[in-house]
Amino acid sequence: MQKIYLLRHGQAGFGEANYDALSETGYRQAWRLGRFLTNNGIGFTPQQIITGTMARHHQTFNALWQGLNHQPLKQAAGTISEDIEQSADWNEYDHHNILAALNPDFETPEGFRAYLHKQSDPRVAFAETFSQAVEKWIGAGQNKAYSESWADFCARVKQGLKAVTQKQQHKLLVITSGGPISLLAQHLLGVEERQFLNLNWVLANCGISRVLNGRNGLRLSSLNDYTAFEATPELITYK
Repeated sequence: MQKIYLLRHGQAGFGEANYDALSETGYRQAWRLGRFLTNNGIGFTPQQIITGTMARHHQTFNALWQGLNHQPLKQAAGTISEDIEQSADWNEYDHHNILAALNPDFETPEGFRAYLHKQSDPRVAFAETFSQAVEKWIGAGQNKAYSESWADFCARVKQGLKAVTQKQQHKLLVITSGGPISLLAQHLLGVEERQFLNLNWVLANCGISRVLNGRNGLRLSSLNDYTAFEATPELITYK
């Protein structure tokens, strides 16, 4: 039985000029998770870890690794050892591009923030607008407005999972983003595509989902486990 742990990266700056970077909270989340795992007898060797190629994936790994090895937290740049396998199959979808396809004014974080600030309830406006953008993307087919179609996104993430299942290690950790985890959960649970975003909304930063690969195929064993932060609720975030 192969166990595949899917880890969502720590909190990043959604809406900031550079979303691909952990916040201070994001570093703390990853470090604390590392300590929690090792304190509960769960560890990983470098050969058992795969990350996406985004800076926030690498920064999450660095902080997690420090926690796993009982090292003090040091906020490291988005570089990792050559011993760690990297795969772009585990990267997030381009939310800037998806928003821009809905409204060109949303192409930059500044443009989207300006729109939200004009709304009576920015939180509700954000949820509604982002949902509309993702629903349009899912239904758009091979539309040139998108740098990656929904079908292509699905194909590459499933390709990434297939590559992991072909490895000989009985235990693997994949550091990725909410989109790939939500897609795989939706696929393995057999729910409709429109449920993708509902799953995405509730995934906590540095939450862990687990996939079992056995003689009965792939099964989703757990989804969005953030037990590591129950004693520190200030570290429970979703962006």
